[in-house]
Amino acid sequence: MACSKAQTRDMRIRRKQGISTTLARVAEEIIAQWTLFAWKAMEQGLAVNQFKARPSWMKGFMKRLGLAIRAKTRSGQANLADGEKALAELKTSTRKVIKDNRIVEVFNADQTGINYEYLPKQTMDK
Repeated sequence: MACSKAQTRDMRIRRKQGISTTLARVAEEIIAQWTLFAWKAMEQGLAVNQFKARPSWMKGFMKRLGLAIRAKTRSGQANLADGEKALAELKTSTRKVIKDNRIVEVFNADQTGINYEYLPKQTMDK
């Protein structure tokens, strides 16, 4: 694909691998290597669903690459009822602090980094 501007045509070449990307350089290299292996397998005529890894092979593969499946340690609200209860407790304690300390102004902090989200229970870490 050709660039429309002469000044930006080689920007991809100037950018170092791993800079300003979501993935780390090691992850980019692993994905690139996997893609090359997938292309080679397709050239050999192997379909994706023809490869079945046994648990012993997967264990060895993960050991060779230094990977491990770990349980996430992040905890969050269990359900909506727990969230509502926590919100009510927060409101009560906040109002008490405001009253006890005679606070006149309270500012909105909706741009904080606190997020409630559902995440997978396991990840693959190196």
